[in-house]
Amino acid sequence: MKWAVVMYALLGFQNSGDTREMISWNLPFQSHQMCEAFLKKNTKKLKQGVLTHAKDRYKKDMIVKEMGCATATVYSATPDTEPTINGRRPHYIGGESV
Repeated sequence: MKWAVVMYALLGFQNSGDTREMISWNLPFQSHQMCEAFLKKNTKKLKQGVLTHAKDRYKKDMIVKEMGCATATVYSATPDTEPTINGRRPHYIGGESV
């Protein structure tokens, strides 16, 4: 089993209750504290970047409902399955930093 702390964002389609989750796999952290410090320092740029990426991917305007850090776990016995995401710690919730 291997794990890393990753950033996540929950995005909502405007005028809809439908949401999508995006995980930043390319920027892992060794601890929640390191991830949260990075988020705190870069929240504005990260929000803009995730919204741009979401518009490119889904071809619609979206809103950031939540951003934070979570633990991603990969099990060596099943390396081709999606990592398990748990321990979410929100840093930004719908307009408010927490």
